[in-house]
Amino acid sequence: MTRSRCLTGLDLLCQSLWLAVVVAGGLSAATVFTTLPPLEPQIIGYEIDDVEMRGRLAAGLITQPLFELADIVQLILFPLAIVIIIAQRISGLLDRHSASQWIRIICIGLAGTFLVARFVFVNPPMHAHLDGYRDAARAGDLESARSKQTSFNEWHHTAERLWGLTGLCLIVSIAATGVSLAPRSKPSS
Repeated sequence: MTRSRCLTGLDLLCQSLWLAVVVAGGLSAATVFTTLPPLEPQIIGYEIDDVEMRGRLAAGLITQPLFELADIVQLILFPLAIVIIIAQRISGLLDRHSASQWIRIICIGLAGTFLVARFVFVNPPMHAHLDGYRDAARAGDLESARSKQTSFNEWHHTAERLWGLTGLCLIVSIAATGVSLAPRSKPSS
């Protein structure tokens, strides 16, 4: 296998795994948050009588570790994608005049920027509000729990948008990679 094929394969694998993690996170949340609350779960240690809130709390307790794992994997794959781009550049495999290559690089950069922005600027306050929400729910303080849930939801909507933008950038990047691999027609003489 040539160096070109090896780096291209690693590039596609890295981008595809990253996209798979983003999609899996979204699908797991969508599934758990629609399936679990109607089952009216009981949560040991929580004094909430509100069935809907209890269902959402349980769903969040289940999905939070999945999102934490997804963040760790993404924080590994993003730098790996950058290293692959650098290796392709050093090896002379990047065509600086190829629009699809530039689209790929820009989209990977944007996906990483959205990931890091969410991780650094959105996750800390979002998790602080989530902890306050859960603490109030444990204590059975429904009014405080609802208030903290509202503030958590505001941060969560921002996180969802950044999550979705990360996925969109990766889809475009993978498509641009595919376009860059298409055989180029030779000019007719």
